[in-house]
Amino acid sequence: MSPQGETWYRLASGPVRGALIRVDTGGVVTAAVTTDAITGAVSPQAVGTPLFLDREDGKGWVTVATARAGTDGTFAFRPLPTPGTYRVRCTPGHGLPAGATSVLTITQ
Repeated sequence: MSPQGETWYRLASGPVRGALIRVDTGGVVTAAVTTDAITGAVSPQAVGTPLFLDREDGKGWVTVATARAGTDGTFAFRPLPTPGTYRVRCTPGHGLPAGATSVLTITQ
């Protein structure tokens, strides 16, 4: 099985059935720093999925830009932000649970 988004499971054996259990499969967001942007994709591909570029400010994460996934699930944040530590995340919706990239570091 390859569930996408929120999925419900129930274990059963013969006449015995367990309780329903909700499993969030996690939105998969990938991103990379290029010379002029942060680019990436969201999977499963969801047209119009809102994406947020967050910067770590020493106290937590602060959203500094937003974008939407295109028809092929890709996105870009242009121009390249100032040096710092960033992540790209999606929130629940468009068939996706919440998900985030690993930390992205911009040095120049």
